[in-house]
This record gives sequence, structure tokens and C-alpha cells, in this order.
Amino acid sequence: MEAKGTGAEASSPELLDGWKEISRYLGRNARTCQRWEGEFGLPVYRIDPESPRAKVYAYRGELDQWRKSRLKNSDDASPKTTAAPRRGPRLAAFAAVLLVILAAAYLIRALAGRGAANPTHFSVSGSELVFLDDKENVLWKKNVDNPGDLKALYLPAPQSPQPADGTKIVSRLVRFKDVDGDGKNEVLAFLYDEGSADRRFALYDHDGKQIWEKKFDFPYAHREGPIVNDYVVKSLDFHDINGDGEQEVLVLWNHIKRFPSAFIAYTLKGEEIINYGHTGNFQFFKCVDMKAGTRIFLGGTNNLLGYDGVLAVLDGKKRVRGLGPPYEIPEDLQGECAALDKYVPSNPLPADQEHYFRFRRNRFVEALGTRILNVGQVFADDKEMEISVQYLSPSPVLVSLDPSGRIRGLNPGTAFRRAYELLRTEGKASLPLPDFLRECAKGITSWDGRTWIPAEYAGGLNPDSARR
Repeated sequence: MEAKGTGAEASSPELLDGWKEISRYLGRNARTCQRWEGEFGLPVYRIDPESPRAKVYAYRGELDQWRKSRLKNSDDASPKTTAAPRRGPRLAAFAAVLLVILAAAYLIRALAGRGAANPTHFSVSGSELVFLDDKENVLWKKNVDNPGDLKALYLPAPQSPQPADGTKIVSRLVRFKDVDGDGKNEVLAFLYDEGSADRRFALYDHDGKQIWEKKFDFPYAHREGPIVNDYVVKSLDFHDINGDGEQEVLVLWNHIKRFPSAFIAYTLKGEEIINYGHTGNFQFFKCVDMKAGTRIFLGGTNNLLGYDGVLAVLDGKKRVRGLGPPYEIPEDLQGECAALDKYVPSNPLPADQEHYFRFRRNRFVEALGTRILNVGQVFADDKEMEISVQYLSPSPVLVSLDPSGRIRGLNPGTAFRRAYELLRTEGKASLPLPDFLRECAKGITSWDGRTWIPAEYAGGLNPDSARR
């Protein structure tokens, strides 16, 4: 249906905003409500009628009327609407029988679902991933064609704690979550086969039936030539990144021995909606739900920047495609390292990221022996981003930025302070800590689509920061 109503009506308590509120009001999952729209004319509206993915809304009164009409269509039938008046009773009887059959089928399915398998975690046995329920019953298995130690590949220690949102995190390569609202977990798993061409990740239903699978090959060439396909999944997860009420499938691919990586997002039907390539290794991705929408943070290093630390920020509502910056050796590194030339992409499609920050080493950082300046983690909300930057590994500094990218301060934390003061005592660090951090702040820049712009620095330290 076309959008209707005014801005004043948008705040009415009658308004249901999005598939999540509509499905909750009707007592069904979002998929069922979307099917009802197509098959039975469920009265919903779109802000952009031309786009099937546009934000939807509905009115409680209209849904109530629609629901009553579906239940009483035989009583409301008018002889004027049929060519043969005598067909009315027959159609009404047929509709009643059909409703009884549908109700019975739904009840049978619901009762059967109560006893259906519900995978909650997995174990490794030989060359198999074994999926179990919460009572340790074996439900189904998947073979992995890899003679290596699968426990070391799939179950890194220590285990991650379980979050409260229903997602089971027992490995960075396997995720469990009920994404279709039937009370049973779907499973997202990377199959770490020995042969690189066979590596893939797949989405399974609760019974182990494969819904779809995806493989990967980096689409961009570099001056040294094509890169051999030897990619693995670094991590994967579920998250609703565009606010449509449906979970998306998120995966981060890294090359085992070389530098490229890519972050890709899919719909539950397997449609690719984000493909963000990178000339370096992203170590993690993190989704943060903000007032302006979900933001995706990707942190790691960039080979073309001489292994400097970087942080990319993507808007979850945008279909971002392409390669992150830079696309040539930056001016400040030209002539310093001839080896960087091989990392220059030969066929770049520049991506439209919201932010791309570079944390550059300087002579003071290099004096500490830091060869690779890695971004290890990020904490973010609507007011600030705190990025964990390893100016001195393994003790990070938290760099605080506001949403526009302005530097609010740097917090070295207790471990860094102690390590740095020890280096000062040994004569390996020449600057007092506040001066060292100010020099680090001078090396923080952001990409504006053509070049690197120094981030504005408010100055000061944050010794009382709550995040350590």
C-alpha cells in the first residue's frame, strides 16, 4: 500500500512502526505477517511504496478490522458481489472448512515443534562438528575435511561468555540464534576444510538442513598480481543491522598468510547487501545500535599504510560495496618503503564508509619497538567511541572520539602507564607520558574520500575513564 497519514499521525498510539511491532500485535512472527500482506491483503503501508524493503507501518484499528473480516467473511458476503447468488452459502461453508483445516495444521505443527530438536551448542569429535541440545543430546553432525586439530580451530580458549540476547557464543566460527521466531535456533557455521576452494560457511535450520551456503574469493587485484585464494572466516554473527526487524548474517573473511580481508552481510535469504574489502587484516567487527541506526565497527591494520592501525565505521542501512582506502601509497610513506608498492590495488572500487580512521606510528612509537600498530577493540555509544590502540603491545591506549571523529582524549590505563614508565627508566622512551600521547594524537587522521585529514584534538588525558 502507498504511504498515508501526516507527521502528526506518526506519533499516534494507534500507529505500529515496523514489522516487529506489527508481528507482536498480531501474535505472529514477521515472516508470517509479510506473507499475509502478499496473500491476504494485510493493511500495511510503506514510506516509499516503490521499494519492497522500505520501512513499513500499520494502524491498530485497520488490523483489527482486517482480522475480523478474515474470521467473518462468510457473514459479510454480499450477493451483489457474486455472479451466482446461490454460491454464497457454498463459498462460506468452504471457507469455514478451510479455516478449520488451516487451524488444525497450525496446531499440529506447533505441537510437533515443541518436541523438535533445538541446537544450543556444539562439540568436536574427530573430523565432525557435533550439534547438541541443552540436555547434551546429539542432534546432528557436520563433517569437516581437515586433518588438523579441529578443537584448536573451533574452540579457542578461554570460551567467550554467553550474552543475554539469546545468541549462543561458543566459538567465533559457529553461532546459534532463533532468527525465524519458531522457538528453535538456526545455526551459522564455518566449515574449515583443508582445501581453500572448499571452505564455506552455511546457514542451517534446527534440524541440520542446509538453508544456503557461501564461499569467498577476493575480487580485487593488486600490483603484485592475483592473490591465491586461501581465505578463512575470522568471525561470524547474526544482527539486525538495517532496522527492518530481520536478522542479517555477518561474516569477516581474512587471508591466512597474506593481507586482504572482507566484511560481508547477507539477508536470511542469502542476498548480499554489504561487501567491504580491505587492504589489510581486520581483527574484529562489532555492531552497536545507536539512535541514528546500527553502526558496524571494523578494526585492525592496513598494509598499504605501513601496518598502521585502522578503524572503519559502516552505516548498517547502506548497501556498502567496494574497497576501503587508501588506493595509492600515502604521501607520508612515499619513498620510505618500496615493499608497499605491491599492496596498491589495480582495480579499486572505492567504498562509501561513514568513517575511516588511521592511527599512525611516529618515531617515538617506533622507538618502543612497535612494528604493527593494531586496533584491538572498540566501545561505542551515541556520545563517543573509545578505540583500543596498541601503541605499546600488549598494553593498549583508549582513544576517545566523538561521533564526528574529533579527538576527546587518550587514556593510557594503569598497565600502559606502568609499562611506559619502566621504559622511561630504562632510557628507551624519551618523552613524558602526556607529551608522548599528544604526539600519538597528531598521527590520528581520517579519510575524506581523497586524502587524510588530521583529526581535531581537544587535548588532555582521561585517567578516570570507566572503560579499561
